[in-house]
Amino acid sequence: MPDTFVSLAEAAARKRVHYQTVRRAIARGDLKAIKVGGGVVIAVIDLDGWQPQYKHAPRRSRRDERDGAPSPAALGPEAHSSGVGR
Repeated sequence: MPDTFVSLAEAAARKRVHYQTVRRAIARGDLKAIKVGGGVVIAVIDLDGWQPQYKHAPRRSRRDERDGAPSPAALGPEAHSSGVGR
């Protein structure tokens, strides 16, 4: 007989996400959960219907971090020396 309810940890393992991802989905109301004693269980049918939303931060390059300034390599060797010690 298949399981009807799974724990938070098992739900996360089945969906291959961190358990906090499952907790956030429950808090947002995207995934139904039931409190049992001191823990939380999730119905397998609800878990199967839930698709995790992956929200990644936009990728930034080192150049973006310098606000579009040209890289020191593009400026030539003079950009690397401070003139001290010559």
